[in-house]
Amino acid sequence: MVAVMDGSLIAIMIPFFPVEAASRGVSQAAISGVFSCYAVAKMMLSPLVGRLAPKIGISRLYNIGLALAGATTLLFGLLNRIEDTQTFMGAAFAVRLVEAVGSAAIATCGYTIAGSEFGSRVTTAVAVIGSSLTAGLALTPALWGGLYAVGGFGTPFFTLGALMLLTSVALIRLIPDSESADCQQASFAVSLLKFLGAADNWLCLATVFVYSADVYTVEAAFAVYADRVLAVPPTLVGLFFLVSCVVPYARAAEILGMTESGVRTLVKRQRTSGAAAQQPTPATTIDNFTIGAIRRHVYARFANKEFLTVERLLDGLTADGILRPDTSESTLRRILHQMGFRYRSTQRKMYVRKETLDIVCRRIQALRKLNQHRENGHQIVYVDETWFTTRMCHSREWVDNTQAATSATYSRQVPPGDGERFIVVAAGSEEGTIDGSFLGFVSKNRSGDYHGEMNSELFIRWLTSHLLPSLSRPSALVLDNAPYHSVLTEESRCPTSATRKADLINWLTQHDIPVPPGATRPELLLLCQQNKPEPQFVVDNIIREWGHEVVRLPPGHPELNAIEQVWGCMKRHVRSSLRRFTRADLQDRLEEARLLVTSEVWAGAVRRSRSFEDGYWTTDNIQESIDRIIITADDDDDDDDDDDFSFDQESDDDVD
Repeated sequence: MVAVMDGSLIAIMIPFFPVEAASRGVSQAAISGVFSCYAVAKMMLSPLVGRLAPKIGISRLYNIGLALAGATTLLFGLLNRIEDTQTFMGAAFAVRLVEAVGSAAIATCGYTIAGSEFGSRVTTAVAVIGSSLTAGLALTPALWGGLYAVGGFGTPFFTLGALMLLTSVALIRLIPDSESADCQQASFAVSLLKFLGAADNWLCLATVFVYSADVYTVEAAFAVYADRVLAVPPTLVGLFFLVSCVVPYARAAEILGMTESGVRTLVKRQRTSGAAAQQPTPATTIDNFTIGAIRRHVYARFANKEFLTVERLLDGLTADGILRPDTSESTLRRILHQMGFRYRSTQRKMYVRKETLDIVCRRIQALRKLNQHRENGHQIVYVDETWFTTRMCHSREWVDNTQAATSATYSRQVPPGDGERFIVVAAGSEEGTIDGSFLGFVSKNRSGDYHGEMNSELFIRWLTSHLLPSLSRPSALVLDNAPYHSVLTEESRCPTSATRKADLINWLTQHDIPVPPGATRPELLLLCQQNKPEPQFVVDNIIREWGHEVVRLPPGHPELNAIEQVWGCMKRHVRSSLRRFTRADLQDRLEEARLLVTSEVWAGAVRRSRSFEDGYWTTDNIQESIDRIIITADDDDDDDDDDDFSFDQESDDDVD
């Protein structure tokens, strides 16, 4: 309804305003200016409204625009009482400009509300809004012409203005105000350049421009021509736009040799298929073990001296089943960047380069520490967290292709969605799971990364109450770089760009660093960064207080954490054994999986993790420790290692 009224703001003056203005001796150029100033103002103000909407509130600005348009429409109905022609036209220009502000808010916020409220049906919602806007433009001129003939100049404006004001009041209760924090906006310049960079967008802009030029040209000139030359009254002028809604289908049917109803059916079918084609695709989920598999795949192709592009790499990863077939090149490029790989651009292709030096050095340090702790007789304890859901299942299962996909006999019936999510944290060594370290709890969120459910306080509580008291001998705990593992101590925190100048000076003074007289804030910040202390983590200090050590793995190296292999075995069992897909069912299956993780499973997982360590000793060319690697006939086959710690050999799923 609001879209129809928005279209009416354009169409309301078509039947009679040009005639009224011409009768006062106003030139055709000035009459056209009243129409064009509205369009130009709306065009220029729409981007500004889009930037202000998140700050004011989408729904609130929508109601404000509707009320403003209604008030200015009422005001326009009073302009015929102005006797002076110049004052009359000046007021017409001013009121139309303010009216354009309200129309810009209605249009911009209307499409935004449609996009946020209708989700996957946004194309249908936008189509309805567009059709309603066209209906207001094409159907209402006949109505406004009739009201003009009955009640004079002000009647159409008073009717439309009052209707818009009443609707604005009603929408205050019908549409709750949107939270501005939910709106994430990119830079306007970046968005505009990205939009203008596509050639098909220019074709759309040209089409809209030609259509708008046709409409506004007809608005300004047709009514005067019909009155002076054809002697057609305003009521019949409005009917011209009503006929224009029907004629295109009839003309298209004549050209195509089809019936008018056939053309309408064809257009409807095309709109429906277009909406279906624009359904969003599910996001690609990449877990830590998949990242490790990607890294090993890249290394193998590096060893073969293959010339790699992202396209070729994606083909290989999908062929090996490491990534889903619908994974895009942009997704793989982002994953590689997060893993520490870099690329260079040549002839529009992205070529994979080696890891950053920082990642390699951190891996070498971790490998040396692990070797040193083993030589000192320390127990290596692998610590990690993972997730399980009540509806998790295998990616591939037996199905009966002779049955319809919706049939109960097509495959094992698994409810849609992920269901409830459980977070599990545990620790273990080659001797088995550490007693009392296994902890599981229900996640509050059913989507997103499970790391968001953990925090430093919860992890430290588990560490000090479950794990550390259960370690009977000196140990080295292997940790990844999750945020809750990496909270810095107050002493090792360094000021940031958000730190005030007085705090910068105070920090330098506390660390006995001379402060140059008259130093500016950037100079002080640089001085702080140059004297940045070595990072000290809260978790590391707690572990050392209990007489143990910490080995931190570099980012993206889950294969060096043996518990990742154990998680894969547990998830495989849970996927195969879930039947009722409820919380109680998942808890029972988790307990079964925990009991199945014996010391033999852990020993196999540690052997496989150490095989990756041996490989890195060679590929990273760590000369000082090559002579320590002992390769036996039993450890040279990855498949044999898999058999050592897998307790479900029939599943064909990859380990998570």
